[in-house]
This record gives sequence, structure tokens and C-alpha cells, in this order.
Amino acid sequence: MKILISWIGGSDFASSRGVAERSPGPIARTLQDPRYQDFHEIRLLNNYPNEKTSIFKKWLTKETKTKAKINIRTVKELKSPTDFEGVSRAVMGEVEDIHSKHTKEVELYFLVSPGTYVMSSIFIILAN
Repeated sequence: MKILISWIGGSDFASSRGVAERSPGPIARTLQDPRYQDFHEIRLLNNYPNEKTSIFKKWLTKETKTKAKINIRTVKELKSPTDFEGVSRAVMGEVEDIHSKHTKEVELYFLVSPGTYVMSSIFIILAN
């Protein structure tokens, strides 16, 4: 089972509202690539308190035609998007949740394009 984990970046939300300079944003662009269309599940982390994740989820499904189950979790306890400890806790919590819910082998893919350098760094550390 292949699962993609990513933070939702500002350009992703802007693309979903039709106001991005470069559309469709890193997440949709990745899912539109034929090499990345076979995910079973997509786990997205959100640290934008004023964004409507339900609208983003509908847009992403329509834009990419993905068949994957999309879960979005808003991370409220993050002090800032560069809070290394908070980002690490949020990502590790997501990974632990995945492993607790899936009994068969899981392949995790981390999309490092959206988000801050800290968010990408945590994914790179986990991947290795």
C-alpha cells in the first residue's frame, strides 16, 4: 500500500482558489504526474487556520482525478511553521497513525516541495 504524506503549502491553497502565480501547486502537480497516480491514500497536514480544507480536498480530487482516499489533518498546536519540535511531533503522529491503522506493508512517500524548510527537513530525516 502506497501512502503520500505532505504539508499543504500556500501555493496549493492559492491554486485551489484560482489565484496562484504557478498553478496547480506542488501537490496537484505531483498527483497529475503518471508516475505518482497509484497512491492508495494521501495524508495532508495543514497549518493554515483560516483555510477551508474541505474545499481544498474537493478541488484536489477534481483537479487530479485521484482515486486515493484523502485525509487532511489541521495541526493546531504548531507554534510556527518553522517550529522544528512541533513539526516533528505532527509528522511522527501522522506516521504512527498510519502504522496503527494499516496491518499490511505500507510504503510511505514524503512530498518535500510544499511547506517550510523545517517541514521538508523532517520528511528527509524520516525517509532516511
